[in-house]
Amino acid sequence: MAQSSGIPSKSELKYEALLFIVAAIWGSGFAAQRIGMDNLGLFAFNGARFSIGSLALVPVILIRRTSVVATKSAFRPAILAGFVLTAAGNLQQIGMQFTGAGKAGFITGLYVIFVPIAAFFLGKKIPGRTWIGAVLALLGLFLLSVSGTLSMGKGDFIIFISVFFWSAHILVLDRWAPEFDPIVLASIILSLEAAVTVLAGWLILGP
Repeated sequence: MAQSSGIPSKSELKYEALLFIVAAIWGSGFAAQRIGMDNLGLFAFNGARFSIGSLALVPVILIRRTSVVATKSAFRPAILAGFVLTAAGNLQQIGMQFTGAGKAGFITGLYVIFVPIAAFFLGKKIPGRTWIGAVLALLGLFLLSVSGTLSMGKGDFIIFISVFFWSAHILVLDRWAPEFDPIVLASIILSLEAAVTVLAGWLILGP
């Protein structure tokens, strides 16, 4: 979370800029998710993208020569974050079978409100600019994503449930990410996502 007062430092601005880039990439992926799911199937698509993400980080870990001790120490928080993110990603993908990509993006974007609310109840001080930014972001998401009716169908409700898991994932990372190597943490999380998603697909759909 950002500091409660004062002008953001250069390092804070740098990391916030990186988060903005991540958000832009993430937001642009909804249409690709829909196309990929239509061609590969829900679990196969999610399993493939999580696996690719995890494998892509392995060379980075090797180049950085991350110690075995540092890698092992990241397992516990990564497993927790991984299960939460697996639930979020797959619920979102299931919901997208029944609703449009734009509406899915708007509903998922509700986490910008849920996260500061949850953090507040967990005892964190949330600066005023965070609340203002969250409301403005929500309004922007609405204007960009939603057209026509605001009625909530089955797919919308499933994606809404996923928002709680997206929010929990951010809070878990906020708690533990500063203490561990972020690349190792992300690699373990994605590996767990891939394994659980493939297993779920095998159990539900059969081999």
